[in-house]
Amino acid sequence: AAHDPALTMPALPSPVRALMFQLRIIFTELESRLPDDDAPISVLIQYGRQYLVEMGICADKLAEEVDMEAAAGGAEDNVEELRAELQRTQWAACIWELALIMLVMRPLVAGEMLLHWWHRHLCDPAAEAAADRLATALAPETVSYYWDTLGSLITQGKPDAARSLLACHTQLHAAAGGAGLASPDAALLLRLDLLLDTIPRLSEKEVLAPHHEAAPPSLAAQESLSAFRFQWRVWKEDASQLRTDATHAASTGDASAAGVAATAAILCADPHALASACGGAWHGLLMARLFLDQPTRLRWELAGAMAGDAGSGVMEGNDIFSSCLVALLSDDPYEAVKCIRTAYGDGWLTAHLWDLLCRARAVPADDTVDGSPLSLRHFFLLQYARALAGRESLWQLAAAYGTGLLAHPSAAAETQVWLREMLAAQASSAAASAHPGGRLHAVKLRKLLGVCEAHGIDPGPILDARGAASGRGVARGDAAVRAELRLPDAAGVRAWELQAMAIRALDQAIGGEQGEGADAGGG
Repeated sequence: AAHDPALTMPALPSPVRALMFQLRIIFTELESRLPDDDAPISVLIQYGRQYLVEMGICADKLAEEVDMEAAAGGAEDNVEELRAELQRTQWAACIWELALIMLVMRPLVAGEMLLHWWHRHLCDPAAEAAADRLATALAPETVSYYWDTLGSLITQGKPDAARSLLACHTQLHAAAGGAGLASPDAALLLRLDLLLDTIPRLSEKEVLAPHHEAAPPSLAAQESLSAFRFQWRVWKEDASQLRTDATHAASTGDASAAGVAATAAILCADPHALASACGGAWHGLLMARLFLDQPTRLRWELAGAMAGDAGSGVMEGNDIFSSCLVALLSDDPYEAVKCIRTAYGDGWLTAHLWDLLCRARAVPADDTVDGSPLSLRHFFLLQYARALAGRESLWQLAAAYGTGLLAHPSAAAETQVWLREMLAAQASSAAASAHPGGRLHAVKLRKLLGVCEAHGIDPGPILDARGAASGRGVARGDAAVRAELRLPDAAGVRAWELQAMAIRALDQAIGGEQGEGADAGGG
């Protein structure tokens, strides 16, 4: 179903407007470089990252505007509107990067890539902030949230940060200095530190390379997986033994041993320990399970991890953003774009993401809209152009997307009808907003007629939409001259009409025969 784009585009801050133009530049370069959709995945990944960089720049600029507006004591509504646009842009970047990983890059095993994505977009920074506070305490292990913070850092896939916090423990610090090595507590802490230091990570390029689920893994990927599984089994056995020893030591009332036992339970991926340390966020629990329990789970099997096939399940969020993430993690681009359209309408995210997925052949390029010859790809681009045209200052950007679709036979007819209507509406709107004489500014007239001339669009509606008095005078003059001249063909007639209109518009703009000087606001 078509979404009304005019209802899904709020007032546009300048960083968002700049983002739209930058996305168009990348899109145009991609079109000119790869017009036949036969692109290597590496090239598409490069362009996908360029899109992502522009979203990040936009988000940074919006964050600056939020801070400046708040510091200047701006209206609360303005600050909240900027914050909302910032969040929308950050969410869009999060969705885009996940789609890039799952549907374009398509690694054999996605765990490491997903962990880095999650760190950038969704990871709660509270654990690291708490660790910074604990690092300044004289005896941090005596603070009530020390072990909880350590466990949170581990489930977040940050073993280095966890080791730094563990090193602040007074007994481990003393052991590192050569004292207290005979202490049972120190021995447990040293073993825990060693486990955090040696946790296996599956980051070989063979398993991160693009891989279609129907094909068997390459020999190099199989060897990497086999070697990793051996290391993982040995490491898990050590973690399990530490849990047993620490639990036994804790039975005597040793507080440090109890903390080590609770942390070892997390390393052993105990379902209850993971759920408690993750704080309830479904995506946090998913990342913890991939990091500590199922590091070799294949990309297309992630839906099973969220369904809970190996322990406590990951529940889908009940908001549209979470639903979109779940769809992408489940390798379902159609459900994902449905969620995106619900949240964002038919804007730049829908149009450019679907175009990229078509180029990557993650979705068929010839999927059509019901009751229309348009493919979904062209439909989303045309819908985005319609949305842009809803902003008078962005009509040229809208026209650029529209004229690009004229090269595709299945989209040409509908696009040309829309372009003609859009250009005429721009002429009418500009004339109505001009001075009381109602004349269209010469500069904007030339731009509108230039689009018509370049793409064979009938300029009649634009001429009719000019100011009433000016329009009648020009129409009478054109008719009289056409009757007297013998022009060779229809193309010659049209060329003469456009030239005559431009000359008359220039005369009006500089105060000529019927003019009153240049109008303001050429557009």
